[in-house]
Amino acid sequence: MKDGKILQKKEKKGISPGWSDEEIVNLKHLIWDLLEGKNFEQAEPVAKQLTAICPDDAEAWFLQGSADEGIGELNKAKQSYYRSLELGGDEGPLFYKLSSVYMLQGNFVEAIQWCRRALKKDPNFPLLNHRLAELQNLAGNTREAIKTLEAFLKIVPRKSKEDYETRLQLGHLFMNINEMKRALIFFHKAIELNPSNLDILTNIGHCHSRLNEYEEAFEAFRVAAQLEPDPQNLYNLGDNYLARGNPQEAVFPLIKAVRKDPDYALAQYDLSLAFFDLKKYPEAASAAEAALRSDPEMRMQQINLGIGATSNLGLSLMNLGKYEGALECFERNLRLIGPTYFNKGLTLCRMKRFKEAWFIRHSCG
Repeated sequence: MKDGKILQKKEKKGISPGWSDEEIVNLKHLIWDLLEGKNFEQAEPVAKQLTAICPDDAEAWFLQGSADEGIGELNKAKQSYYRSLELGGDEGPLFYKLSSVYMLQGNFVEAIQWCRRALKKDPNFPLLNHRLAELQNLAGNTREAIKTLEAFLKIVPRKSKEDYETRLQLGHLFMNINEMKRALIFFHKAIELNPSNLDILTNIGHCHSRLNEYEEAFEAFRVAAQLEPDPQNLYNLGDNYLARGNPQEAVFPLIKAVRKDPDYALAQYDLSLAFFDLKKYPEAASAAEAALRSDPEMRMQQINLGIGATSNLGLSLMNLGKYEGALECFERNLRLIGPTYFNKGLTLCRMKRFKEAWFIRHSCG
């Protein structure tokens, strides 16, 4: 393989008359250029013409598959890649391409198998190792993904691009399984290798926050917001102030965040919490309304993002037959929703609507 392109055998079979070798080569170059420029819709008809001209050319079918994949015709892409394999195309990139198509179709088991076959052709290729780890994580085998990258880390040159990218991916994987101290080790090393990546600094802040190390988290978020005062970094800083019980300090970065992005629901939600803690109820109500602006009837996320996500997890576990886990999710939501019934009853009492308050009290046990 050279520059990602499939090398062809010298003999050219099945070429339609009327096309010279030079014209075929130029046509292939055109398709490669279109693919590299992500102009897939333009590449697809040209690739289709090429396979009609050269039906026994492995590279032509590889190009056809790449164009089909680019426009989302995944089943057609698979057929083209399989045809290219039959014609003796370069197995390494074809195995990788088939892995990608199966991944896009959500068939992670098949995608992992094809990725492993590609890795056998080139065990030290960084892209393949990272892709295998990504697939293992998507399939729910995060521990296996970590093992894959830790093994790869032992053979990559220190302080190389591959070293940095592998450590960064490992940091994210350890965050996924809530091992924040391990994640911090890899994030700190990654930011040493690439200090300009402020996303790493944000992840460091999140790790410290989830370890209840609020001072360390605050420092990471503060530096990130100072270097890049975008809505996310400002939100993270304000959210950390709230976690430390300092709503007064939280207001300023949160207001800056929602000025830059008025539809940033999380920032609006935090701003409402900060104003509520400060007993600035009109401002709290206004921010809460802004947080619900995109979903005022709570049809999409029910009550808040956390309950919405927990509900989705429970439904997913239920459909997987993991009923104990599903019940745990729904019970967690009930514990959060319970105080809402109490508050509704209290409000009805203050309105002297005692019968309705009694009903609310007894309907929720």
